[in-house]
Amino acid sequence: MDTQTGISLIHRRNQELQAWIIDKQYTLKMLADAADLALPTFLGHLKNLTMPVERHRRIVEAYGVPSHLLPEPRDLRPGPKPLSAATATAA
Repeated sequence: MDTQTGISLIHRRNQELQAWIIDKQYTLKMLADAADLALPTFLGHLKNLTMPVERHRRIVEAYGVPSHLLPEPRDLRPGPKPLSAATATAA
């Protein structure tokens, strides 16, 4: 997925999440509390393509947020990611 596609996907998903939150009369703060995160940290997670599995599960279970409105649940190790074979040979 190229960067532009990823940004577009995140933007559309966040718009749909915002509409869902308004419809249910929830707040982003309520969802952040369910994930046991400060609001700024939670907002940072929403700007990513993935979110830690446990936090994703807490939000879905606590408020019934449709899974497709949140980043993909995936536990990733922090830090730099290994270079792909194509990138490593080009360098």
